Amino acid sequence: MTGLSASKQLWWVLGFVLLLSLGVNMVIFGIYDWDLDDPFSRGLASALGLPAAIVNGRFVPLRNFYERSDMVMDLRQVGGSNSGISSQVLLTDLVREELVRELAARNQITVSSTQLALYAEYLTRSIAGGGDLQKFGLSADQFMNDFALPDYLKSLVAIRYLLEHGGKTAEEAQEARVQIVSGTMTFADAATKYSDDEASKYLGGDIGFWEQTDLPPWEGTAVFGLDLGEVSEVVVSPDGYRIFTVTARDEDSNPPQLQVRQIFFADHSFDEFFEDYSSRQSVYFFRNL
Repeated sequence: MTGLSASKQLWWVLGFVLLLSLGVNMVIFGIYDWDLDDPFSRGLASALGLPAAIVNGRFVPLRNFYERSDMVMDLRQVGGSNSGISSQVLLTDLVREELVRELAARNQITVSSTQLALYAEYLTRSIAGGGDLQKFGLSADQFMNDFALPDYLKSLVAIRYLLEHGGKTAEEAQEARVQIVSGTMTFADAATKYSDDEASKYLGGDIGFWEQTDLPPWEGTAVFGLDLGEVSEVVVSPDGYRIFTVTARDEDSNPPQLQVRQIFFADHSFDEFFEDYSSRQSVYFFRNL
């Protein structure tokens, strides 16, 4: 009797495990093919480490997709927008961020905590007007890791690309600077002739007064290292090249503000490179899009 009882118990255990396995697999099937999106499904996906996509053999976890989706929803509600962002756009963004991390690692580009903090401050001022991120439902760590770091890495990768592949646009920027420094052309005239910034080119390149944290780090460092009237070297930005000069300093403001002029030479060659690079990578989407 004891042996028979133990045998029955074993069959009960095996049956329970089989049913549990079947149920888990049904939920997994539902997550991928029926877009199940409820607390249990999310918890199971996170616990099992289910992927939303695979990029060159590396997982983009579904957990990241869910978190990004929730954050975007909160941001849009705070902003008063009722329109959503498709799952395809969200997941494509996560895949692109993974590709950027790959390029950064290949080029040995790293970001220190100090650099990231400065960039996060700049982004906060740009997005939230320097306000509290909590009104957007974001903690400081979430903003750092999910917004500031991917954006900063992509900017640094783009800058490295333009530094190494500077072409006609880079040469044009250097030639314009030589003309200004040599006195052949005034900064204002050069802005009118060369600048791709339609908002400032007919104002002599004047873009107003700025605090250092109002500018991205690669521009803020260059601008706030200038004396009045000094012309900067050509500054490489993710979207092209810039030449700066400072025309006034407001010492009464705290922190100090500088009146800045710029000449902008647009260069979108990194965007073209990244589109081509992305199309040649091994990417598989598990999530039903």
